[in-house]
Amino acid sequence: MKGLKIIFIALAFSFSTSSANDFSSGSIKVGCAQIGVTDNVQVNLGKILGYIEKADSQGVQILVFPETALSGYRPHHFKDKPFPDREILEKGLEEVCRRTREVGMHVVLGTTAYQDGGLYNIVYFIDDRGEIVASHAKTHGTGGKYFLAGKEVRTFELKGMRFGLQICYDARFPEAWRMQALDGAKVIFHVSHAAGGDSWKIPVWEAHIRSRAAENGIWVVSCNTSGPVQAGKSYIVDPDGLLIAESNQEKEEMITGVIDLSRSNWGNINNRRKDIYRLLPVDN
Repeated sequence: MKGLKIIFIALAFSFSTSSANDFSSGSIKVGCAQIGVTDNVQVNLGKILGYIEKADSQGVQILVFPETALSGYRPHHFKDKPFPDREILEKGLEEVCRRTREVGMHVVLGTTAYQDGGLYNIVYFIDDRGEIVASHAKTHGTGGKYFLAGKEVRTFELKGMRFGLQICYDARFPEAWRMQALDGAKVIFHVSHAAGGDSWKIPVWEAHIRSRAAENGIWVVSCNTSGPVQAGKSYIVDPDGLLIAESNQEKEEMITGVIDLSRSNWGNINNRRKDIYRLLPVDN
């Protein structure tokens, strides 16, 4: 971030970009693969690879999967059984990267990463060469018991597209999204595992996602798991906060939509009263 930073524990990933299919002035077909996430990495991997194939057949350029789509969600899936080991998760991630490279698609993938003596709830952006070019560790609601907390919010540049990443409960904290918008993000990819009860949250969840788009004048592509008992759907939202696409409830499916990065609505950002309030940088 340019002066607006939350300190982050460094996670290793590549920042290199590919030159083909520049995104800066064109439209992008995006998809949300609202899969049912399980406690079995191989089952999850099979679903992920299957939806990559399906998305490729429909011309999707960026496909988004739910939070912890590969690993399964701790503690929800692993109350009475051990969590998958590092080797299993890394091999699964390598397989997703390989297939992404073969079909020439970009994939936003939620999983879990072993690092710093613990686990991070993390989302990766994998480019069309199968390289991890961005990542974000969940910053809110990790509790410290099951996941280490991410310590940075930032933006990334790929093929002329500046974007941000967010995870699930992060949607309830608009400051970080505003920071990404102020740093030039045109789209934020948001992954969730909002399921298992509390269906009363459905209208609140939708309001959060649409508000984050409208208040910042950006595109939001938000992918949730398919249940059971979803607390929110999957959405593609335009810079006015209007729905371009939304999923069904409790259904494993893919939704798609076209986002136009030439569109934005920065009226709200430009009308801020910076003379009486502002975001302040975090001291190092």
